[in-house]
Amino acid sequence: MSRLSTSMRLLSLLLPYCDWLSATAAVGIPGPLEASCAEDRPLSLMQRGSQGLGLQHHGRHAAASGATSAAASSASATSAALAAPVAGKVASRNARGKKCVIIASVAAHAAEIMSKNAEHVKEDCDFILGHYDQNTSTFVQRAWYAEEVVLAKVQPFLNKLDLVRELVRNNMDTLLEYEAALVLDDDMELSNLDMHCFVEWFVSSPYLIASPNAPSQDHYTEWDPSSCPVRVTDQITPTALLFKAEKLRDLADMVLPETLRPDGLIECDFGTVLVMCRWMAQKHGMELLGTGGVSNVCAFADQCGVAIHTNIKSKWDQAHWDTCMKNTQLYITKMPGYVQAQVQWCENQTSLVPLH
Repeated sequence: MSRLSTSMRLLSLLLPYCDWLSATAAVGIPGPLEASCAEDRPLSLMQRGSQGLGLQHHGRHAAASGATSAAASSASATSAALAAPVAGKVASRNARGKKCVIIASVAAHAAEIMSKNAEHVKEDCDFILGHYDQNTSTFVQRAWYAEEVVLAKVQPFLNKLDLVRELVRNNMDTLLEYEAALVLDDDMELSNLDMHCFVEWFVSSPYLIASPNAPSQDHYTEWDPSSCPVRVTDQITPTALLFKAEKLRDLADMVLPETLRPDGLIECDFGTVLVMCRWMAQKHGMELLGTGGVSNVCAFADQCGVAIHTNIKSKWDQAHWDTCMKNTQLYITKMPGYVQAQVQWCENQTSLVPLH
């Protein structure tokens, strides 16, 4: 099968519900891939992929792919030096009673948006940051960094899931200081999200993973979420995922060994969002919900506002695009029973109602 044909088939699995989203838009239900469907139809994605132009990538691959082993060794030493004094604030953090930590793999270009986010969420969340471009200078000079960052890693993480795996291996005790962990892309802007509402609802809910509606800034329009405050669905957005912190180990365990590079990093984490909800349900013995088999462990908290995708972009080369398609195919073929159901249910005060 040609590369173009293979990519087209995979994209049809990644974005199968664009037409469904268009239909539901008329009744005010925002879709989890609203921006992708509006901006990146499968054909346009294919055209960009076949030309080697790539998708939105947030800079990680471009920054990390050139890192040498010597730089990684130096970064590890820098990471240890940063982590020790910052992590020493555990007691004061507990005294503030924060339930949430935001985990983000960041580069220098994200300093402004992260500063804005830190001011907005400072009453509810601390931060754990991975500096994948190994450039901390634009962050450490800011007052919020010393106050709100409880742990910093300076390593060439290729994506935020690599950072989560590193934390699970070496800093699980820090993660367990919190009830919830928001795994966030570094170009997500949170000022339109009521973080207190989001965190408090989540920690008292039965869900293991939740997301706010996360549209692109290019396609965002105001809407009324009152028709469905909480949507139960496996079709969550990968750009802003709130986990029960104690379940992050399960997320790390889900990663297929076949998708790892020789150095143990995931070059592209495409495919993971397709299977994580059902994977979590299986790990915890939860039954699938109704016709269509929704996992019943993942939900959108539309009642708490939106996180805006600001679309910081970098270009992928063809080799990276091919790796992303290959890894997606691996999750689909190796974990077929966990691939997300393409239905949504609305949680209201009395029952769960299917959304059509």
